[in-house]
Amino acid sequence: MRNIQKLIAFVFAIVVCSCTTDDVLEKTVVENETGKVPKTSSANITSKSNFFPTYSDTELIVQFKDGTTDPEKNTIRMFNGVTNYEVCYCTNKDIELWSFGGVVNIEPKRRSIKDQVDDESTTGVLEVDYEFVFGLDIDSPYTGTDLDTGYVSYIKETNSGVTIAVVDSGVATGLTVFNTGTMANKFLFNVDGVAVGDEKSGWDFVNGDPNTFDDDEGKHGSIIANMITSALTTNGVPHQILPVKVSNSLGQASYFNFLCGTLYAAERADVVSISMGWYDDGFGESLESIFLNIVEANSNVIFVTSAGNLSSDNDMLRHFPSSYEQTNVIAVASSNEEKSKISDFSNYGAFSVDFFAQGEGIPFYDVFVQGTSFAAPQVTIEVANIFYEDGILSPEELKDELSERGTIVSDTFGDLDGDLRNTYFNRLIIPFD
Repeated sequence: MRNIQKLIAFVFAIVVCSCTTDDVLEKTVVENETGKVPKTSSANITSKSNFFPTYSDTELIVQFKDGTTDPEKNTIRMFNGVTNYEVCYCTNKDIELWSFGGVVNIEPKRRSIKDQVDDESTTGVLEVDYEFVFGLDIDSPYTGTDLDTGYVSYIKETNSGVTIAVVDSGVATGLTVFNTGTMANKFLFNVDGVAVGDEKSGWDFVNGDPNTFDDDEGKHGSIIANMITSALTTNGVPHQILPVKVSNSLGQASYFNFLCGTLYAAERADVVSISMGWYDDGFGESLESIFLNIVEANSNVIFVTSAGNLSSDNDMLRHFPSSYEQTNVIAVASSNEEKSKISDFSNYGAFSVDFFAQGEGIPFYDVFVQGTSFAAPQVTIEVANIFYEDGILSPEELKDELSERGTIVSDTFGDLDGDLRNTYFNRLIIPFD
């Protein structure tokens, strides 16, 4: 029954968002013989599903309360019939992916585990989420293949200034944009002192190794990392990029890898850049999530997120993680290259989206990329600049400062067919302006 309900909600969301004019954003849904949207296990990702979640039938994600002992965790796993589990590669070991083997009725299983949450107890289960697959907010053009997977020579000897985590498809350090002549630019985070294992800089949560090489055809994460480090280097802002790979070569991420990558980033960075997301399934369950717990537990970390690219009002159809209302989450819409109007494809929201930034005409080698994916880094750059000039601010102080520095836009900014497409602050952020 739940699968059918999700399909109905999915179709409704497609109808709501059918106003998009960007061909890149078209999505085709292929149904199986039962008429249901096929589900894909996080361990078997074979097709793109960039906008709406594709749920697992055999896995759930569980977060334990801080202080739950290993024997207590093992007892809870056995009680719930867990056949296999995976723990986040992070300092915090309380988030796990549970597998049950075969196909199970996942909704009653989730409800049963959720019923075990005891608000009075200091140990035990804190939250349980569905496991699903989602994708990058937009595909970037093919930018060529870099076969150089080396990264060690790009790691800084000592970290200084602002640490910015890029939770994305990784970074292809061999690209010429990360090199000066034949010399490697040292811009990557040095993990000495905070390593939990074999990593030297960041971590690849897709393949479970320390090499965060970007094998995405469009080099999505590499473009974002280059945008940030190039602007900050040019303007003399000390910083380092912490590469956190959570999406594979198809531009897809499992929610578990995303959660682990976000937690890993929050444990180390001042600012976390997230240019990917998923849409609410219509049941509001995304509002009660482990991701939300991570954000609230790291209230001093700033999460800069892309608002999405369906020309949709995020106040109506929530896009996550940008629609989380916590103060340390900044949601960014896209403006055109001339900074004169909102991009036709950009999501917006008078309550759920904070700022605009340029998301069209972004150069990368001989192509130009567009999307809120590339608007969000513009705000990340300005956040790092503010932290460099004023020190680390609270989220409230930071948003006030961004608003002060932003260019005010009128209520008709990006007016499309008479629709007002506003954000909460209605400010256009132009880094170093």
